[in-house]
Amino acid sequence: MPLPAEGSPWPPPRMQPTYDAMREADVWYTGNKKEIAEFYGRAVQRDRDRPSLQDRLWAQPRDLSQPERRIHVPIAGDIATASADLLFSEAPTVRHDDATTQARLDVLAEDGAAHMRYVESAELGAALGDSYLTAVWDRDVVPDRPILTSWAGDMAIPTIRYGRLVEVTFWREVERTGDTVLRLLERHAVETGAGLIEYGIYEGTSANLGRRIPLTAHEDAAHLDPVTDDQGRQPTDIPYLTATHIPNARPNRDHRGYLGRSDYGTGVYDLFDGADQTMTSWLRDIRLGQGRAAVTAGALQDLGEGKGAFFDVHQEIYDELAMPPGSEHGITVIQFQIRHEEHRATFDHILSSIARSCGYSPSTFGLAEDGGGRTATEVVDRKSRSNTSSGRKGLYWKPSLRRISQAWIALDAVHFNGGGNPTVAPTVELAPPERQSAESIARSLQMLRSAEVISDYLSVKMQHPEWRDTEVNEEVARLEQMRTTDADPWMDASTGLAGNQLDGAPPEDDPSDE
Repeated sequence: MPLPAEGSPWPPPRMQPTYDAMREADVWYTGNKKEIAEFYGRAVQRDRDRPSLQDRLWAQPRDLSQPERRIHVPIAGDIATASADLLFSEAPTVRHDDATTQARLDVLAEDGAAHMRYVESAELGAALGDSYLTAVWDRDVVPDRPILTSWAGDMAIPTIRYGRLVEVTFWREVERTGDTVLRLLERHAVETGAGLIEYGIYEGTSANLGRRIPLTAHEDAAHLDPVTDDQGRQPTDIPYLTATHIPNARPNRDHRGYLGRSDYGTGVYDLFDGADQTMTSWLRDIRLGQGRAAVTAGALQDLGEGKGAFFDVHQEIYDELAMPPGSEHGITVIQFQIRHEEHRATFDHILSSIARSCGYSPSTFGLAEDGGGRTATEVVDRKSRSNTSSGRKGLYWKPSLRRISQAWIALDAVHFNGGGNPTVAPTVELAPPERQSAESIARSLQMLRSAEVISDYLSVKMQHPEWRDTEVNEEVARLEQMRTTDADPWMDASTGLAGNQLDGAPPEDDPSDE
């Protein structure tokens, strides 16, 4: 479908429930205390029948004349970052059978910082539930190749059929003055077998898209006017969609459908708020525990008539003070208890609950679990939940990366004479979240070889999982060649002996040779 009609309600009604859910995830992800408080303040006004919502720390009203004492712990951002780091601890391997295409893919990935785009998109997806990658081109910005870009799920209006993205419109605000909003829309689609990107800029309000205005009306869109037709369309000249959708995980438990779900959820938001309440209480104990001094009136220094009096806590020598007999210098020190052990135990327990609810092992975030010393294998087992979650997300990433890589190489071939062959999609392999150490791999291979249950091919593949089959086969051939040749270069071919060197070292020089 084309870009939305002028005067359409905004956001589109069908996207409103999704955007509302993403908005709650976003305020925790960004971690702005003011935005969190405003979100839950409005939520309480809308949902007065939810007492649990009213009990939250960030839903409580406060005296604006007093400083903000509530503490926010950025756990949500840490979870999204950890998710992206686990998924893309190393750059994915994108392989193509054609050598020329492979070489060009490597150049595009290196020059285009593809790994960074993947990490950015994975972090946004973990927080919001969905992310997107697009391939576009702008010769004024990058003159020799297409550009890979990342979009957040709350900036997209997708059309998905049977789980596959068929077209998508991205949008962003380019200017806001009062309630007047300028939005730039970018639609990626394939119509009658031909790809296109359509641009449009609209002047409207917070709740209405408004009227479509020329691209030259704003500097962020003016550069698109020369490369588009009178309808704002730019043909891609390739048959592939230049955008791909990556759901963080499915199913979406709130809205079903084909959109992804965030790592967070309703129960997790309660835990986020609980962590902030615990930390706020802890810091309040510290603030009150700084100690207070109650002094008699005679210990105060008079500043003069009508100017009050004060007590100097740093003064070392006092003149004679008018104090009641028997008083202990007229000064009483008040020291409140700081319940640090109780707060720390509560906070650690909440963090562990958050990690498990989001699909991760607490040890991923440096939290200790029950038990004493553990072996390396047990440590890996403790992190298995995190690795499983990361592997599940990889199932959605691999086909999406394959499709966008094919579109990327196709744009490069058509518009930049890159020479790649886009008719065959590449294969994609993701690196494991945590690689075994060389020592661990060696021990495993030794045991498997002793049991005679592993071939040379699998041995090499275990040591180098990123290698292609041709590379593995070449290494297997080299191993076989080493076995068939003389293992000891100092062995006498006629006698089969190694001289007087029983340990296989080269014989000493014979003085008679001189």
